[in-house]
Amino acid sequence: MSVLALQRLRSRCFLLAPFASVLLLACSQEIASESRDEVLHSKVLSAGKARTPVSATSLVDSPDTLLCVLRPYEPFVQPKGSPAAIEINRQLTQAAYVADDSHWALVAYTPGKPIRVAVVNQGDLRVARIQEDLCEPAALLRLAYDSDGQVTFVRDQAK
Repeated sequence: MSVLALQRLRSRCFLLAPFASVLLLACSQEIASESRDEVLHSKVLSAGKARTPVSATSLVDSPDTLLCVLRPYEPFVQPKGSPAAIEINRQLTQAAYVADDSHWALVAYTPGKPIRVAVVNQGDLRVARIQEDLCEPAALLRLAYDSDGQVTFVRDQAK
């Protein structure tokens, strides 16, 4: 390859580099920014790192807010047949939620309002592999830990 051909190739690579970084950034986003809830995310991380079981009502504004756990690779809430799940899943699709092994999510939903999603990196706070499919009012849930110290959301037996 001639020196001139190498210079042309190098200049083309430099011109394309900014576009590649934008594309990489766009592909790495798990959900649209308008659905992301940094306050909920912060509360989940704080409660999880404290390693003390807490009521899920401490994470949201209302005890009636539905909280749904999306495990890694789980793009939709379960069970899919309920009216709330249908609406949540519609909004997750609209917000372009991407599920993979690097994160899990907690979806907060109040009927008639947009979903709020806390996307939690597994490296920051691991969700238990045994996490069951849950989509329940916050008043009925608590954040707890399994025997490996991984966070799990469970139905609050005291309620």
